[in-house]
Amino acid sequence: MTGAGKSAVGNTLLGMDTFHSYPAEECVTLNCETSEAVLESGRKIKVADTPAFYADSNMLEVLNFFEFLAPGPHAILIIIRPCRISKRDVIILDEMQKIFRDDQLFYRFAILVFVRKNDIIGEYGCCVNIHEYIKDYTNKDILNLYEKCGQRAIAVANRQSWKGRNVEAIEIMKEIDKLDRVYFHEFFQKTVQVEELKKELKNELTKNMKKKKWFSFLNFHEIN
Repeated sequence: MTGAGKSAVGNTLLGMDTFHSYPAEECVTLNCETSEAVLESGRKIKVADTPAFYADSNMLEVLNFFEFLAPGPHAILIIIRPCRISKRDVIILDEMQKIFRDDQLFYRFAILVFVRKNDIIGEYGCCVNIHEYIKDYTNKDILNLYEKCGQRAIAVANRQSWKGRNVEAIEIMKEIDKLDRVYFHEFFQKTVQVEELKKELKNELTKNMKKKKWFSFLNFHEIN
């Protein structure tokens, strides 16, 4: 989601300020960026921060994350704000499935990450569990997205101390570890090569270059 804070979530995962991030309504990330880190546990990870889907060049840039995270990402984090998702966002997510050549493949490795955790409240201003919040206080589009992602969701607060952010990074990693351990790249290798995807996308963009569409993702890869 444009301006949702995915660069900040990427920094939280990495445990340091690597991606350029500040509060904004428009997307701060203009190019696909990648960074690596070694966690306290000894795990090596790589995170790719993608730009928004709002222009032809950016859509091609997003596709580059396959190359940045070769041989393939292990998780796709969809970063959104509480109660903020439009019909256009839903359409873009559905179109992303075409890249993966499988209606279920994209969502099989997707996790919803809600930012602004302190805004996730229920009746009488009380804090609620993220799953309860989604089921009882969000619109049907977010609920449908939640179901497509296998009810995988987590809430984080980017604007807090690093001590708190490190705790939330651990929680995100726990959600990633719950994913099917049949690695994402095995499915990707069975479908199509990156260059073929780019060629198809360029052809599609030529037909739709006047249409403005956007969405953005954060991609996670564990380095062996």
